[in-house]
Amino acid sequence: MSQEEQEVKATEEEEPLEAEAATAAATNDGGGNEYVEEPPTAVLICLGGGIHFEHSGEKDVMAVKILNKDELPSSLEAAREEIQKNYPEYMLEAVHVIITASSIPVIFDAKVVSTFVFAMKEDAEITFHVLRNGENKPPVEPADVDEIRYALCGEDGLDLTVESIAGDGDWVITAKRNEWDVQEEGEEEGEETS
Repeated sequence: MSQEEQEVKATEEEEPLEAEAATAAATNDGGGNEYVEEPPTAVLICLGGGIHFEHSGEKDVMAVKILNKDELPSSLEAAREEIQKNYPEYMLEAVHVIITASSIPVIFDAKVVSTFVFAMKEDAEITFHVLRNGENKPPVEPADVDEIRYALCGEDGLDLTVESIAGDGDWVITAKRNEWDVQEEGEEEGEETS
């Protein structure tokens, strides 16, 4: 065998070993076949029908689609449990909720806000993207988002930071996790385990 053939063969033998090492590193049992995904650092929630999106494939984004109010409690609880698996080592950096203005009275509940606040990092944001009810419909009005605004303002640990109309008539309302509340929760957890 020529030296060139030996180098090709050696390279071919090394590649499977590297792939096996990468596979072993991606499992939680040191070599088995169970794949461990990245814990989510962001949540995307789609509330109501008429909104279509596809998950970007990013492993650190949890996507939750809730079509009706009956699904709301179980879907939020399942998402919360998934987040709790990795809390507090991994905390959320952002929560985005997409909803049409006409769906707010039908499906929105303050639990959408309260479900994720516990796992949000200091300065993490929860943003509601309230969409117009259709292309030729009037823009979203401030009164349309009252229920969302009240939920954000009423939740301990959140400060309303931005509220504005987007160029296309949609409404964006954002609250930020405040530093004081994050520190206080950490102290309470420390007291409980002591």
